[in-house]
Amino acid sequence: MIIKRYVFVLFFLLMIDESVVSQTIKVAYPNNFYPYSYRDSTGKPTGFLIDWWRLWAKKTHANIEFVSGTNTECIRLVLSDSADALAGLYFDMELKDHLQYGEFILRLKSILFLENGYKPQSADQITKPVGIVRNELTEKVVKRRFPHLNLQYFKSYREMKAMIDQHVLAGFIYEYPDLRPPYKEIPPPKGYSQYLVIRADKIRPAVREGNDPMIRLLMIGAAQISDAEIQQIVDSYTFLKKQSQVPWNGLIIAFSIVLLGSVYLVFLFRFRKRNRLTFDLKEAEWHQIVSKGESDKVEFKSSLRWDYRQEKVNKALEHVIAKTISAFLNTEGGILFIGVDDAGNTIGLIPDYQTMSKKNSDGFLLALTDLVNRYLGKEFHRFISTRIIAAGAAEICMVTVNKSDSPVFVENGNEQEFFIRAPASSQPLNMREAMEYIQSHWAKKS
Repeated sequence: MIIKRYVFVLFFLLMIDESVVSQTIKVAYPNNFYPYSYRDSTGKPTGFLIDWWRLWAKKTHANIEFVSGTNTECIRLVLSDSADALAGLYFDMELKDHLQYGEFILRLKSILFLENGYKPQSADQITKPVGIVRNELTEKVVKRRFPHLNLQYFKSYREMKAMIDQHVLAGFIYEYPDLRPPYKEIPPPKGYSQYLVIRADKIRPAVREGNDPMIRLLMIGAAQISDAEIQQIVDSYTFLKKQSQVPWNGLIIAFSIVLLGSVYLVFLFRFRKRNRLTFDLKEAEWHQIVSKGESDKVEFKSSLRWDYRQEKVNKALEHVIAKTISAFLNTEGGILFIGVDDAGNTIGLIPDYQTMSKKNSDGFLLALTDLVNRYLGKEFHRFISTRIIAAGAAEICMVTVNKSDSPVFVENGNEQEFFIRAPASSQPLNMREAMEYIQSHWAKKS
């Protein structure tokens, strides 16, 4: 089966280079979200998100047409099929049934800055006006969390910045990149200091719910964008400043830290080499993951084979489990909880146990092992770790899945299916899409 699978993959990899049909994708972007997406003085779309989409277009051989508006207008354009995708926005629970989200592009922090010397003991005691740009992505969150704030609205970031430069505002709210090394935190404007981080979240591209071809194309293109290419984009904007060089009087301390860190990493690598886990979780911490709900790397399934709606065994549910595990294997790994419903309630495995020859956890794990053998292949067990966890009076199964070092297909009768993990769901790819994804996702493998 392994030889057949790799011959199959190799054949299509040789076929797909010229198979991508050029198409025009309409991308709606907020026109007043400086410096992430905005119109320059000539009306041209500009910003970090715009550059990301242009790079994405090169990867997918698609033509991009940008349409602009307020954040609300952009969402309306996508939901009405007047645009194919949103350039980027925060995940919103109110829109989760209407939009499908891609992988995140950039982490942002919504920060409340106050003028130096103005230090209320709590946000409730802020009485002076606080500047904010109307229609910005975080406005709804600010109003919900701090309804008492006296917000002073501005039409644009430039208008607000002019007031900041003149030290007219007592405070303002602004979106800062949530930076990771080798970048450092951006210093606040002169005369102001950070008072409160209102929200730290990820900006993601999105499409209308049900627009499966677009979400697949989005995922395939995003998977081909490397970290180095992202860094080239962010380096072109002045809001990102690289770490300054270590001063000479700190070289000894820095060297010691690096040396100790290297020793620790070598030890950690050797310790985990044989049994790497997607999440470093203690068994008692599973409930913390479940309480946060389903996500890119967390999925809930009520059972392995027991159909609660039909109240009988349904082998089709095993196929659902298989495709979820394969999607994690083909993307960046994740955790599958079996015995947990969509709402995060632990309903246990007793109905499943009753369908096994061994009506206990041993029988369940044997059935799960057999499922992986039949649908995916024995060779992929090395990326999968299973454990039965006591959840009060019930038991649930936690399946920890690592990223596979090769493509994983689901054997479904005479067909082979390929899945990847999109936000909180397992997305099927057709053969052309699968081959493009395979070529990019495992491109670094020799």
